[in-house]
Amino acid sequence: LSYTDFLAKHINTPLGLKSTKTPLDQFDRQQLSKTYFPAIEGALPVENANVIGTGGLYSTAEEVAMFSEVLTGNRPDILSAQSAKSMQSHEYRKGIWVPEETNSFNYGLGWDAVQLAPFSDYGITALSKGGDTVLYHSTLITIPEHHISMAVLSSGGSSILDSIFASNVLLELLKDKGIIKGILPGKTFEPPVKVEMPSDLLTYSGLYGTVGTTINVEIKNGELELPAFLDGIVPAQKYVYTGNGEFKSSDGSVAIGFDKQKNGKTYIKANFYVNFPGLGQMVMVTYEYQKLDANPLNTTVKKAWEHRNGKNYYALDEKISSIFYLAPSFITKKISVDHDGYASGTKIVDENKAVNAVEIPVMSGRDAFDLNFTTKDGSEYLTIDGQSYISEDAIKPVLGGKSVYTIPSNGQATWFKIDKNVAHKTMTVDVPTSGGYAVYDENGTVVDFSTASHNNSVVLPKGGLIVLGGKAGDRFKINLN
Repeated sequence: LSYTDFLAKHINTPLGLKSTKTPLDQFDRQQLSKTYFPAIEGALPVENANVIGTGGLYSTAEEVAMFSEVLTGNRPDILSAQSAKSMQSHEYRKGIWVPEETNSFNYGLGWDAVQLAPFSDYGITALSKGGDTVLYHSTLITIPEHHISMAVLSSGGSSILDSIFASNVLLELLKDKGIIKGILPGKTFEPPVKVEMPSDLLTYSGLYGTVGTTINVEIKNGELELPAFLDGIVPAQKYVYTGNGEFKSSDGSVAIGFDKQKNGKTYIKANFYVNFPGLGQMVMVTYEYQKLDANPLNTTVKKAWEHRNGKNYYALDEKISSIFYLAPSFITKKISVDHDGYASGTKIVDENKAVNAVEIPVMSGRDAFDLNFTTKDGSEYLTIDGQSYISEDAIKPVLGGKSVYTIPSNGQATWFKIDKNVAHKTMTVDVPTSGGYAVYDENGTVVDFSTASHNNSVVLPKGGLIVLGGKAGDRFKINLN
């Protein structure tokens, strides 16, 4: 059976689920919640996350909550109680993970958390699993001993916000049922008091990496600076030493430390307490960066990589109907080369190859990659996980007036620069049925994406980019005036 058919036969039918589907199912897409994106007027086309088997299902909050019966061992006709119990094992203790028990991420088998905070503060075991595509987000929290589950699904936001919302509703429910006496107040913090730092902590200065990024950490006068965490929720800031091996943020809500794990690697450990107005507080303890050894390069290799430093490479193999064109970070790779032999979180091997350098546990480390560069017809290309990217140096300006562009036989997208000769002109495109285009401004923000907007005309921003995509042989007739 296909995964879609297996799900329908062995999960949906016995549970009576009517609205749990994969993108390969045929159903009325008008039932789906609408999604929106800045710069695109009106609702977007339906998002089809074709990663079925690891995510990308459509469902309702009610049916996700019903499915929790399977995961908690109450439907042995689908999943044995023994298997469900095994999924709840504290796997994080067996691997390389932060030792703190109070956390929103302490993984089991499948579960993101098998001892979810803040329920652990009440002596209650709660399990949780979050999921995110680009536009849809969800969380499932279940409390097996009390036979309570809650699912939150959202278009927009994030699974983290969904989880905080669900946690606070469940705490209210537990209080109403008399299971807990009251709800503990959120943790409060005070500005840190700086104390003298032991000199041995200076040894933690140096180069650190995570997937896609390397940073230099300098500990000086009992202080260090770090970039933003959690996609900017925690801003870039300075941390001061407060004792017990910890450095704290200006408001005291973030504590930074250093852990040497059993794999011999040293990690920057971050303990966050984050407040979301109207939702509540969340605690997360994670390993954010791994200390890296210097990787000296010879002159030839060093020069080759210095030429790439700061340059962008643009995806060629992504289908033009892909949602990734709305968020250029998915289709753009910016190469950042430091002086210790690393580039964008990878360790440089030779003039054209760099390999993943970090062993970061759980989520931040699962999408590791290598960098491989080749040159063809004078243009440099980057390959990551079999996907091709073209250097910004190889991208030519779009022609003024009337022109025709054809998608090459390999089906790869075609990129163009918007130079001063065509900036602020109106581009009208005769788009083939299987094709489309996207336009970005000089900051990489999408200005128009024809797959979503259904437009065929756009004013070109100065210093921006155009990408055309479709099937091999598709012809685009472009008029600039």
